[in-house]
Formats: sequence, C-alpha cells, structure tokens
Amino acid sequence: MRKIFKLHNIGLMLIIAIVSIFSITKVNAVQPSSWENNNNSITISREITNVTNPVTNTFTYSITADSNNPVGATNVPSPVNIVFDGTESIINNTVTKTGTINFANMSFEHPGTYNYTIAESITSDASIYPKDTTNTYTATIFVENVLDANDVPTGNIKATLLLKQGANKIADYTARFTGSASLSAFGNLKLSKTVTGNIADTADYFEYTITINGTSDTYNITGLTSSITYEGIAKANPTTITGGTPTKVYLKHGDIATIGVTNNLNAIPTSATYSIVETTTAPAGYTASYKINNGSAVSSAAIANESIVTGDNVVAYTNNKTATPPTGILPTVIPYILLIIIAVAGTLLYLNMRKKQENK
Repeated sequence: MRKIFKLHNIGLMLIIAIVSIFSITKVNAVQPSSWENNNNSITISREITNVTNPVTNTFTYSITADSNNPVGATNVPSPVNIVFDGTESIINNTVTKTGTINFANMSFEHPGTYNYTIAESITSDASIYPKDTTNTYTATIFVENVLDANDVPTGNIKATLLLKQGANKIADYTARFTGSASLSAFGNLKLSKTVTGNIADTADYFEYTITINGTSDTYNITGLTSSITYEGIAKANPTTITGGTPTKVYLKHGDIATIGVTNNLNAIPTSATYSIVETTTAPAGYTASYKINNGSAVSSAAIANESIVTGDNVVAYTNNKTATPPTGILPTVIPYILLIIIAVAGTLLYLNMRKKQENK
C-alpha cells in the first residue's frame, strides 16, 4: 500500500513537471506585448526601369510560412498589392512605389522561430512588366516568453522581427523588387491620307473617328493642322486622344497623323487595339480604301479592333474620285454629218460626171 502511494506521488509529480514545462514553452495564441525596436512591419519597394509610359500595373507579393515553423501562428498577413495607377512620377525613366507587410496582428501559441518567404508572385501584365523572379526575402519572427523576476513565464510574449536576403540582414527592413519595362511591347499609330483621281480635290478634308481600345492612357496626336474647314464648317483637330474615347480627326491629301511615339512617354502598349472609321458621306463622290503597314489594299472605310504591333502601325487611307471625260455632242450629230458628207460627195460626183459629158 505504501509502495502504491509512493508511485502515485511520483506520477503526480511527473504530471506537474510536464505541465510546468509545457507552460514554459506554450502560450495561448496571444499577440506579442512588445516588438524589438518597436518594429513589426516590412516595406515592399517596387521599382520599374526603362519606363516610357505612365505605368498601370499591379504587383502582388506573397507571404509564405516555412514548413518547419511551430504550429499555432494566426493572422498571417495576406498577400500585398502594389498598384501603379499611372499617376506616379517618372524620373530618369524609372518609377517606384511602396507597400507594407504588417505583422502586428499576428498571434502565436508557441515560442520559437517563424520564417516567412516574401516573393513577387503576380504581375497583372507580364508582357510589359515581367515578374521579378530574382529577388526573394525571408522575414524571421523570433517569439519568446516574457519572464518574471524568477525567470518564470508570465503568459505574455515578445517578438523580434528580422529581414534577410539570403544570409544578408536588411537593416532598413525594405524588401526591394525591380524589373525593366519591355519597350518592345510598345508602338504608335500613324494615319496617312492620299487623294487620287482626275476630279479629286487635294484640298478636301476627310473625317476619321479613331478609338484606342484596351487602355485608359492619354496619347499625343501630332502632324495635324490645328484649325480646318470641313464641309464649310470650322473644325479644330485634337492634340490628344484618350484610350476608350472615340476621337474625330481631319486629314487632307499629304497629311500624316501620329498617335503616340515609340520609345517615348506616349507609346501605346501592344496589348491595345485600334478602330478607325472614315466618314464616307462627305466629301461626296469618293471611294475609300486602306493599307495597314503596306499590306494589301482593302476596299473599305472602316477598321475594327486591329492590334497594335511593336514600332510603327501605319494605316494609309486612299480616296479616289474619278469621272470619264465627256465626249462632246458627236453621238447626236454624227448622222447629220454623215448626210452632209454623202451630200457633198454626191454633189462632187455629179459635177465631175457633168464636166466629163461637156468635154465630149
């Protein structure tokens, strides 16, 4: 009986010891009461170089827990988006924008070391702004118990945040990502006008409605006469066109309108398309055709959703106005002329025969 009692006491003591140890190594999913140096966030910096246009693109950054992390971490930050909306300043063909990953709301059940990989996981337009697959970072959170004067866990925890790239500690807690915009993915749009035909008037202006689709950026229009007269009405040619907005321009023979400039701040992305419609009701009497990049002639006044390609996109419109020259009044007088000829010939023949008779 006494042995059983002793074994019972030993078992009880072991249980108490285990519970005591467990209480030292586990807390109940609480937030850190403090962060070393009051730092609980990381800055994400996204730089884009070789920029020729206002940038509209979204980059997404994932925060992935290491498989060896202690269990019980909650409220891990969601992926962070850095959104370029086209308003960012372009300095030396470079734009930069930042975002923040905040770990302050995380809770932990266990003390220990928690590692999270930070990487650029998504770019909304990879053809122009490729994903940075070179740079990845590790955010390390070291969680420990807050101890009392006797080194006994109080039930509170504190945390220390570190940022590393490989073995290198990042002192300013900024994860830097970068990439170059692909200039080959930009182009411009050129619209030229040629007037042909024996009754064409090279001073005639023609109206075109142009729409740039798939972009909301604004592009310069160059090469047009600012004020013109179209069908007796004064018109002003625009100097810009905004994506998605149908815009009317006016060209006469020899004019070339350029929308956007390749390798310039007004280049058009190749993800865009364009539509052009010529007004065929005025000036009257012309036929319309066009060629794209010196391709085959198309007998039409309208182009729908043509893709922007790299470099120059040349649309050459030709309008022809031809008439058959009039042949005068000959068709109506020919019978009479023939009668006169016959009459004259008959008269000459008669006189000749009479003269011969008189000479006999």
